[in-house]
Amino acid sequence: MQLSDSHWVPTSPAQTWEALHDPDTLRRCLGSRQVTRVRPQEYAVELDARLAGATHHFKGRLLVTEEEAPNRADLAFEGLEEHAGMALGHVQIQLEPAQQGGTRIRYTVHGAASGELCEIGARAAQQAVQRMIDDFFTRFVDDMTRAPSLQPALAGGQAEGHSLQGSTALSWIGLLAVVTVVVLYYAFLR
Repeated sequence: MQLSDSHWVPTSPAQTWEALHDPDTLRRCLGSRQVTRVRPQEYAVELDARLAGATHHFKGRLLVTEEEAPNRADLAFEGLEEHAGMALGHVQIQLEPAQQGGTRIRYTVHGAASGELCEIGARAAQQAVQRMIDDFFTRFVDDMTRAPSLQPALAGGQAEGHSLQGSTALSWIGLLAVVTVVVLYYAFLR
């Protein structure tokens, strides 16, 4: 299974990268239960996702295999839900300046899954995946435009004296967690 898409956010790539480093921003936009650093480039993630009319608790691992701040990262993931099955794969994420200002976030996910939910139709899965992605980016854009330190690039750029700090690997955990849920959902409902 392969899924590719892109979304626009109103802040510069550096501001977007910085926001993706902030654990509070990630929690607000993802609704994840937990993101725990296991090793410098490996994280344990727990989150809930609504699949086929029921809420499922997923546990997974994310491994940052390669990154180039603030432009791109490659990650590997595995996710498991006791009753739904598991998914494995990798994702490539790129941040690039958009022509109209802001940032274009592009991603490609390659994944495979197993489990009981594989019997549900692909069309319903694609609609649900699109809804989940749209919900994440709606919350992310709203969150970024409200944060005083991350005013949109269209309104004049980065706040003066604000530095880029935080774990580079953590910046991608947020996007990967969303993409992981999307992949799990798509793969299980396919």
